Amino acid sequence: MHEFDIVQNLLKLIKKYAEDNHAATVISVKIKLGRLSGVEPYLLKTAFDTFKENTIANCAELIMDIRDVVIRCNQCNQQSILTEFIFICPICGSIDIETIEGDTMTLETLEMK
Repeated sequence: MHEFDIVQNLLKLIKKYAEDNHAATVISVKIKLGRLSGVEPYLLKTAFDTFKENTIANCAELIMDIRDVVIRCNQCNQQSILTEFIFICPICGSIDIETIEGDTMTLETLEMK
């Protein structure tokens, strides 16, 4: 389960930001999580809640902003949200598309004090 590795790296990043900002504790961690990121939200939350113990993020809440997959078609130049993982432009039927959102995980904000 790679969510454990992701959370361990996330906690290292949180610790660094907290130290750089002379924070005593982290209150919340907000991430943007794309549906196509390969990260399972439930497993990520479980791993976060498990590994945050005895860290600066011990009491932190994990807030996940789950993002849809947004594509741009290179044929009709339109943007669409994919409701299923069928990588065809729903407007013109082209397979010449690129993903412009929904395939990454990003640390958005940390609330610290």
